[in-house]
Amino acid sequence: MLAGVTVGLVFVLLTAGIVVATSTADRGPAPTTATFTGVPTTQAGTPPAVASRMTSAATALLPSTVALIVVRNGGTVEGTGVVAEAGGIIATLCSLVDGARSITAVEPDGARRPATLLATDPTSGIAVVRIDDDLPAATFAAGDPAPGSLAWALSERVAAGTAPLSARLYGGTVTASGRAQGTGTVAAFASTAVATPLSAADIGCPLVDRAGTVVGVLDQVVVTPRGVESVFLPAQLVRVVADQLVAGGTIVQGALGAAAVDAPGTDGAVLATIDPDGAAAVSGLAAGDVVTSVNGAPVHSAAELRTRLYAQPPGTQVVVGFVRAGATSTVDVVLE
Repeated sequence: MLAGVTVGLVFVLLTAGIVVATSTADRGPAPTTATFTGVPTTQAGTPPAVASRMTSAATALLPSTVALIVVRNGGTVEGTGVVAEAGGIIATLCSLVDGARSITAVEPDGARRPATLLATDPTSGIAVVRIDDDLPAATFAAGDPAPGSLAWALSERVAAGTAPLSARLYGGTVTASGRAQGTGTVAAFASTAVATPLSAADIGCPLVDRAGTVVGVLDQVVVTPRGVESVFLPAQLVRVVADQLVAGGTIVQGALGAAAVDAPGTDGAVLATIDPDGAAAVSGLAAGDVVTSVNGAPVHSAAELRTRLYAQPPGTQVVVGFVRAGATSTVDVVLE
C-alpha cells in the first residue's frame, strides 16, 4: 500500500462561519461560531464539489476537537486534541503534554477549561486528558486512507481572550499508509504520510476523510525525498490505546505468539517464527503464513500487524485473515 509518487499539494482556504452546538448550560443559550482560515488552493483543478465536501466534513468534526495550551518549565506550547469518548475524554500526543505543569483545553466556542492528564503510553506516544464537559466524540476509522487519495488535517489555533478558535484545514495527497514511516514512535507502527507541511503547533490534530471520520492523529513532520510530509498515527491505534488508558491507566498487551516480517514483493506480514505453545500455533497458524487482515481491517506490513494487535488485552479474540500456499482463509485467535 506504499506509494512513492510525485504529488501536488492541496491547500484549501475555507472562510465559513460554523455554528458549534453547545452541550452544557454554563456556556449560555446563544450559539457561537468558529472560523476556518488558511491559504488559497495551490493545486489547479480542485473541483468545487470537493471543497464543499471538505467544508461539510470539517463542520461535522469541529465540535469534537479542542486546542490544548500546555505550560511547561521551559515555556508554553500549543497543539490539538480529539474527543475520543463522551465525558470529556480527549486523545492527544505524549510529545505535547509530557512535562506539563498545567493543561488548558480551549473548546471551539472559545470556552477554556482546565484539563487533567489521565495517562500516557510512551510506546505508542498517545496520551489522554480529561475536561469537565461532555463534548461529542469523534468517529475513528478502522482502516487507513489509500495512497493517492485526499485527506485533510484540521488544526486549531487559540484566539485572544474568549474568542472562538481559529480552525485551519489543510488538504493533501496521501503518499503512503499501512507501513512504518518517520522516526521514533511512529517508526514502530504503521502510519499515514500526507503531503501537507504542518508544524509543531499542529501536533495532535486529526486527519479527516471526506466523510468527517478521523483517520489519523499528527505525530510528526518529516522531510522526505518527496518533500515535506506530515506523519499521522492511525485512528484505530489512537482509539484502542485511549480506551485502555481510560479503563486502567496503562496498556496490557495480548500476545499473538509469533514474530512477523514484511511479505516480500507484496502486502501482508509473514509469520517468520511461531511459539509452539503460543496463541497463533494453538489456532492453527504456521510459520510462512501471510497475515493479510485482522478483524477485517487490512494488514499491509509487519508494522501494521503490530498496530492492529497493539492494546488488545489478553483474552481478546481476533479474526486473522491469512494466505497459505495461495489459498486465503481466516481463523479465530485468542490472544495470550
